[in-house]
Amino acid sequence: MQTAGALDLTRLRMVPMALLVLLGIAIGATLISIDAGKSSPAQGAGGATAAKPSPQKVAPVAEVEAAQHQAFALLRGPSEAPPAWIRRSMSTSHTGQGLNFDLAQKVAPAGSDHVVWVIPGSGWICLFVELDGGGGSSCDTTQGASADGLDLSLAAPSAAGQPSRIESTVGIVPDGVEAVRFKGNENGPEVATVSENAYFVNGGSSRQALVRGGS
Repeated sequence: MQTAGALDLTRLRMVPMALLVLLGIAIGATLISIDAGKSSPAQGAGGATAAKPSPQKVAPVAEVEAAQHQAFALLRGPSEAPPAWIRRSMSTSHTGQGLNFDLAQKVAPAGSDHVVWVIPGSGWICLFVELDGGGGSSCDTTQGASADGLDLSLAAPSAAGQPSRIESTVGIVPDGVEAVRFKGNENGPEVATVSENAYFVNGGSSRQALVRGGS
């Protein structure tokens, strides 16, 4: 997926210690160790690094940007603000993205037990996935997300010297995408179906491809 991910490192204090958070980006993925607070390429990743948003504070957008509105049907429906604790946790670490939490959308990908929030911003779109006792976020530019979607994967801790395995992946894709193909998915199906721009799949892979209507 052609994305330029932006990682909220402060979220590591909120995610359960039993989990690792994997942020899907361009040609690979960045694996974040909750225990060590360090990142390293995930298994099969191309070694791409996460891009950080601008550190300057940006005022929240007044409305969903035209490009985001056009690309995602889910952002054209009535909005629903996330809980205050999510707003507080993201506001201090995403000041350069102009996120407007009052314009957020709550999505429930089929098969997922996690609540997922899609939060529009100024040139950015963020996902926030609620986990037991906290959550994790993944962000991308409007251009990247509108072209190739945005995802966030969870992986269980690995044994010493062994690579971590992706347990599940949630994400959103632009209009016209019917499925997401995960090549080499060792822990689930190769294809995840899409409903209302959102999807969930057991397992996942850094090698992803969007299946568009008619392709």
